[in-house]
Amino acid sequence: MRVIIILSLILLTNVVCGQTGFYRQYANSGFDFGQGVTQLSDSSFLITGASSSFTGSQTQAFILKVDSIGDYLWSIPYGGSESDWGRRIMAVEGFGIFVAGYTNSFGSGDYDCYLFKTDDNGNLEWEKTYGGFGWDKVNDAVLAGDSGVVMVGETNSFPLNDRNAFIVRTDKFGDTLWTKVLGGAGEDWASAIEFYDDTTFIVSVNHYIEDSSRMQPAYYRYHVDGNMISADTLYATGNVEINHFYLQTDTLNAIGRHYVGPTDSLDLIRYVYNFSTQSYLHFVNTDLPGNSEGVFYVRNPQAYNAKYMVYNYENFDSYPDGNDIHVGLVNSGNSWFGTATKVEHEGPDVAGEIIECNDNTVILVGYATTGGFGGATVFLSKFGPGAYPDWTGTTYDELVSLEEVYTDLDVGMYPNPTESSFKIIVDLEDDLEYRIINQIGEPIKIGTFNKECQIDVADISSGLYLVELFQNGVKQGVYRLIKK
Repeated sequence: MRVIIILSLILLTNVVCGQTGFYRQYANSGFDFGQGVTQLSDSSFLITGASSSFTGSQTQAFILKVDSIGDYLWSIPYGGSESDWGRRIMAVEGFGIFVAGYTNSFGSGDYDCYLFKTDDNGNLEWEKTYGGFGWDKVNDAVLAGDSGVVMVGETNSFPLNDRNAFIVRTDKFGDTLWTKVLGGAGEDWASAIEFYDDTTFIVSVNHYIEDSSRMQPAYYRYHVDGNMISADTLYATGNVEINHFYLQTDTLNAIGRHYVGPTDSLDLIRYVYNFSTQSYLHFVNTDLPGNSEGVFYVRNPQAYNAKYMVYNYENFDSYPDGNDIHVGLVNSGNSWFGTATKVEHEGPDVAGEIIECNDNTVILVGYATTGGFGGATVFLSKFGPGAYPDWTGTTYDELVSLEEVYTDLDVGMYPNPTESSFKIIVDLEDDLEYRIINQIGEPIKIGTFNKECQIDVADISSGLYLVELFQNGVKQGVYRLIKK
């Protein structure tokens, strides 16, 4: 069956002093999650994540390529018959594209770490899994100088108990060079990785400290051959979990969340650690009402030692519920002095990754839950000083449209959105079966028709639904339906 993916796009473009800022969303008939992004030398972008739009059912990892202003170029799914996620994407131009994530379509456990490589055009060359019989997942990954990959995340396969931090180092063909498991009693996981120099890298690990019954972060420096060079634990009152860090010369800038007890509210925490002096400072932002959690740090390319701070924010002012994404400005003295941009749709908004661009801007990828109707859409937000696009122009009606995933049928479906009923018209003589699917994949209405039918949906809740059409048991189309 021929499959064509058509992405609905929202563009707000702002060009200032040679910089281009934009906010765009990409969606189809399923649930689409943006997780990782990288930029190529021609200023185009590669995005990875997970999507059910390609199949209409289970999520698959994908690569989406867009040009320098976010225009769609191509997209390809990867994976198997179950659930597959891309977390990070890396490219060696002329050699190919690497995507690191996790899967339960292949491998030996419930989930396994997943790495696949394509050529520059997205054609799959190989895919491999790593892990044991438990749950193994990738949280972050980097490309080594030899075009191999280092993946960090979590495992409960060695042995099968509480999760531990997991590091996997491969060569450029995906063959394992070495692995490390870090942790003990309680929960431990690796959250982020970055190269310190050409041959060594830093991994952030959140450890459960049994003596104090607290979570505290540690930083491990490894040589690419697997030998550990140093390990440092950063302490603070209460529990601390680090989500991300970036390095600038000999200084580590980290961000995460702080809480006292397991039921207490979350506060954003920031660390500044100097490897030469082995000294550090930390800042807990308790002035944000409700829950707040730092998720990413990235250097402001136009201001030395200044940073963009990406954080989730949830309180009574959240718009209107769930997490919103704010990007704060932090100066060279580590003082917070304002908000650069934000993503505040009606449902939860989740940041996937932020990177520097080649024009002194940065780009943030994630997913938005829009309109309160369910369904996630991939978003890209590219911004910098003087180029902060306005996300508020993206209304619910503009984000969602009736789009075909499979093109074998000539289908009309209207009105859409609808308040009470809608009609399906198909230019086909054979009988068809329709299934209306809710947000958790359950069929809530099933029927058969020939050429056209009127379907009553007055009794179902407002939200986003999928309408699947089958001919002789074979799926022929997947369409998006909005119930007002």
